[in-house]
Amino acid sequence: MPELIVNLDSVAMLREACRALEPDPVQVAAVAEAAGAAGISVQLREDRRHVQDRDTRVLKETVKTSFMLAIVPSEPLLLVAEALKPDWVTLVPAGAGVSGAGVSGRELSGRDDGLRPAVESLRRAGIRVGLLVQPDLDLVKLAAGLGVQGVSLHAGSYAARF
Repeated sequence: MPELIVNLDSVAMLREACRALEPDPVQVAAVAEAAGAAGISVQLREDRRHVQDRDTRVLKETVKTSFMLAIVPSEPLLLVAEALKPDWVTLVPAGAGVSGAGVSGRELSGRDDGLRPAVESLRRAGIRVGLLVQPDLDLVKLAAGLGVQGVSLHAGSYAARF
C-alpha cells in the first residue's frame, strides 16, 4: 500500500520569507501525521535558508511516524545527521536545493568517491540511507551499488510536462 511522506521544506521557506515564527514546520508535521501521513521529510541546507537546526531537533523529538532528513554529503551536514539520528537520510547532490535535479549517472559511475564514504558513515551510525536520483533504472542500480537502502526519484522532469 502506498504511503504519504510529507515534505515540509515549503512551509519552512514561507516562514523564512516572511521573517516570522509561523508557519511552524513542527506544527504542520503534527497535523500531517494526525491526517495519516506515514512520514515527515525536510532538507537541511548548508546555508540554512529554509529549514533551521531547531526544526530538525524538534521534529526528531516529536515526529511519531518516520523522520527523514535530506542533506548534501558535506562533512558538516553529515556530522549533524549522525548526531541527530533521523530514521532516514537522503543524500542529494551539492547545489540541488529545493529544485535539484537528482544525482546523475556521471556522479554515480565516475565520481561516487564522495557518496560512498557518506553512505558508509551514516550506515555505521545506524541510519538508513537513501539517494535522490533521476527516474532511470540504470541510476537506481548504480545507487544500490553504493549501499543505499532506498532512492527518492526526482520528479521534476515529469512535473515540467504539465
